[in-house]
Amino acid sequence: MTDFMTVERCEQKHTETMSFLRDIKSDVQQVQTDQRELNNRLYKDNGRKSVQSMLNDHDRVLRVLIWIACTTGGILALKVIGDTWDVAKTIIRQL
Repeated sequence: MTDFMTVERCEQKHTETMSFLRDIKSDVQQVQTDQRELNNRLYKDNGRKSVQSMLNDHDRVLRVLIWIACTTGGILALKVIGDTWDVAKTIIRQL
């Protein structure tokens, strides 16, 4: 099957294709701009704390709180075990 394209149809397809390519180019430029803005917001000091710095700060605070909770829990567990052991020794001595 042999199809032929007229000059007018060729020009129309060319115009459509070029319009499509321009749209894609503007979309790519917008994505690049958004990516640069996000990188600036995340990693550069622009007069306020960056998102990454805030996340690091929160992570450090959470680690300290978890360490305090674990240490306190361990101390309380040792205290309970020690008191239980003292009570058990007292009961055994009375027998």
